Amino acid sequence: MGFLNLETDDDDKRYLPRIKSALKRRGLRPDIECDWEIHGPHYPDMPYYVLIGTAYNEEIDEIYVAIYPHAVYQIDTPDDWWRCDPEMRLKVGEEL
Repeated sequence: MGFLNLETDDDDKRYLPRIKSALKRRGLRPDIECDWEIHGPHYPDMPYYVLIGTAYNEEIDEIYVAIYPHAVYQIDTPDDWWRCDPEMRLKVGEEL
């Protein structure tokens, strides 16, 4: 696990296009003023990384999200990043 500072750290900014793209398709924007977490990869069981942070849109103040390679989930707290049930999945094009 590590922390990303998307606002000021140039190395961490490489994750920003992936975060913005995944959230934009779901009508959300990332809060880059807050630190984001990154988990993974952990071979062989988890050969990918998961990005955890806060997102918002005009209707909602902030929610926690976990961005997986092929899905985005709304989670209760950053510690819940690994507890992603199908009903927590944010579908593409679906507004909250």
